[in-house]
Amino acid sequence: MKLVGAAAILLGSLLAALTQLNAEKTREETRRALRRSLILLRNELYERQTILPEAFPGLAGASGCEAAQGFYVFLSEEMRQLGERSFSTIWRDCAGKKLAMLDEEDTEAIASLGTTLGGSELELQCAALEKCADTLERKSAQCAAERAEKRRMTLGVTLSLGAFVIILLI
Repeated sequence: MKLVGAAAILLGSLLAALTQLNAEKTREETRRALRRSLILLRNELYERQTILPEAFPGLAGASGCEAAQGFYVFLSEEMRQLGERSFSTIWRDCAGKKLAMLDEEDTEAIASLGTTLGGSELELQCAALEKCADTLERKSAQCAAERAEKRRMTLGVTLSLGAFVIILLI
């Protein structure tokens, strides 16, 4: 019976580690999808002269990521309130609600775009989109460089804690 309990504790520890690693993978996929979608939005604004609310449904379909898609779908729906609420408020609220799985730095980079996109000249909007996309790209590169070490650390610490609990219980 003790063996079954020990195995359950170790499996629980492993599950906790895998859950943490999966959340990190989801953050990375979302970050990359948002970067791609910001570049697409920049192209829509600059090359096609598309107005912002009309660009969001297309970005939702092209994002390739559930969280990014949810952000643009929600943003498209919330655009019906434009006039009652400012664009920057709608954008910031949507980023806060639909991109909560990102870390604070990424979420703030996306959320702060709303101020520029809501009422600046086209060149400033495009520059802000490029800057945010570059920020997300740098963060992706940094996280990729740290991924292997983080994976080993997460698995090692959680399994060690599981083993420690087993030793305490025996």
